[in-house]
Amino acid sequence: MTCRKCHKQITVDYEPVEMKRVAKFDDCVFRCSACRIGYSNARDEHKRVLIHEHYEDNVPDKVRDGLHEVLTNALNHTNQKSKMNRFAFETSEDALTWTVIKYLSSYSLISHALANLLGNKQFEGRKARVLLWGAPTDNIHLAQPLVPRLINVSDSLGENKDRRSEPDVIVDFADEGCIFIEAKYRSRNEKQPKHKNFNRYLDSAYFAEDFDQIKNLGYYELARNWRIGAEFAGNRPFYLVNLVQHRDKGISSFTDLLKQTDKRAFREHEWVELLNASNEPHPQWLQEYLASRSISL
Repeated sequence: MTCRKCHKQITVDYEPVEMKRVAKFDDCVFRCSACRIGYSNARDEHKRVLIHEHYEDNVPDKVRDGLHEVLTNALNHTNQKSKMNRFAFETSEDALTWTVIKYLSSYSLISHALANLLGNKQFEGRKARVLLWGAPTDNIHLAQPLVPRLINVSDSLGENKDRRSEPDVIVDFADEGCIFIEAKYRSRNEKQPKHKNFNRYLDSAYFAEDFDQIKNLGYYELARNWRIGAEFAGNRPFYLVNLVQHRDKGISSFTDLLKQTDKRAFREHEWVELLNASNEPHPQWLQEYLASRSISL
């Protein structure tokens, strides 16, 4: 095959009859040593996914600072190694999430963007404390106190200490409220109606009492984040944002069963909407990165 980066030919000694499914770079049969990238083992060359040897190379260099520390401190300890392996894939949802949130945070745009996106001017100009997968990013000394608070919620719900829920993104504005983000990129919200832990997160204070209907819809990850986020926020305003590439036409059947209030709300938004809400021209490096992920500003 031809390397998509340097355009040189990649040769292999053989192509096994049954190629191993790729879970990490080391599984790749097709590798370009010069570019330090590999490709998944799909038989159709055009369907092979690019995979970096080093996961840091899967995000622009402008936003690499702090990435290793966050991934090694992610709240789900059991999942840390596989998270790093998956982060190296060009299709990685986590890599896109990191790039966009890190950019907005580092460039001091996140408060303005979220204030506009959610129509809550109380967030405007406020200092944002940000966690990604339960670990602090920028302003670590300010965000670190959020971690034990999140762990306390996890403990109160009986989660395994090595396999805690780790919301993709938490943006906390202290007394003004907080936002949890469940990010989706190429995939839609997974339907898991029979998930063994579904009942753990269902409570009539936060959901309509027809729990069977909620479970049948299968939005386990959203239900879990709704409960954890509401508990984390306490009496403060709370938003759960489902950040998607394409809207889910069936999501209203789920959101109708959430007990939303003037302080607790669910929103579905596309990546482009979040970025455009900053009302700022985005740098060329970010536009090129997003275009490579089929997201056009």
